[in-house]
Amino acid sequence: MNALLIVAHGSRNPNSNRETEALADAVRKREHDYEVVEHAYLELAEPTIPSAVGSLVERGVDSITLVPLFLASGNHVERDMPEIMDELTESYPESNFTMTPHIGANSSFPDLIIGHLTGGSLSLLDKSCMQGS
Repeated sequence: MNALLIVAHGSRNPNSNRETEALADAVRKREHDYEVVEHAYLELAEPTIPSAVGSLVERGVDSITLVPLFLASGNHVERDMPEIMDELTESYPESNFTMTPHIGANSSFPDLIIGHLTGGSLSLLDKSCMQGS
C-alpha cells in the first residue's frame, strides 16, 4: 500500500495547522495514485513526521512519498528533512521512502502566483478552517 504524506512546518497557531489538514483533505479527494493521503509536521504540532509514518506503517503502508510544503530550500529542506528521511529508512528498513522537491521548487509555482493575482480561483480551503470549526 502506498501513501502520500504532506509535510508542513507546524505552528503554535491552530489556524495554520487547520489549513494543512484542509489541504490534505482536498488532496485526498482528488484523483491520484495514492491509496492514503495524510499530513504531518516538522515541529510545533502533531502529528510529527515519525508519528505519522509509524501510524501509516501500522496500517500496512509500505511505500511513503513525503511532500515538503515549504516555499524555499532553507535549513529544514536542506538539512532537517534529509536527516529525517535517513532516520525513517533506518527505523523502517522494510518500507520505501521517497521525498519530492519542496513545493516551492515546482515549475508551476509562478503560474499559481499569477493566477492568484489575476483573481483565479485557487481556494482549496473554506473559511471554516480559519474559525476553529
